[in-house]
Amino acid sequence: IRNNAGVMSAGAIEAPGFPLSGNALVNNTSYDVSVYITSGTQPITVAINGITLTGVSVHGGRAVGGPIRLPANQNITLTYAAGGTPTWQWIGD
Repeated sequence: IRNNAGVMSAGAIEAPGFPLSGNALVNNTSYDVSVYITSGTQPITVAINGITLTGVSVHGGRAVGGPIRLPANQNITLTYAAGGTPTWQWIGD
């Protein structure tokens, strides 16, 4: 069952490398995923399919953002200034 984390969830899956600022990355895992981003020293803004998510960003200073839904075959673009090493974890369902 897709899109129901409580039933047959794939759990943590191997995430692709964290993209450079402004570069779109396609979710080609075949899973709809929840993405958890840990920032570097600078805040990160998020766009899905080229549309910036209003009110969704990850504060700078190694902050962990809330879950961001990224459906299969859709793309995510992260915009941030240099500083620190941001990371992420993908949870598939």
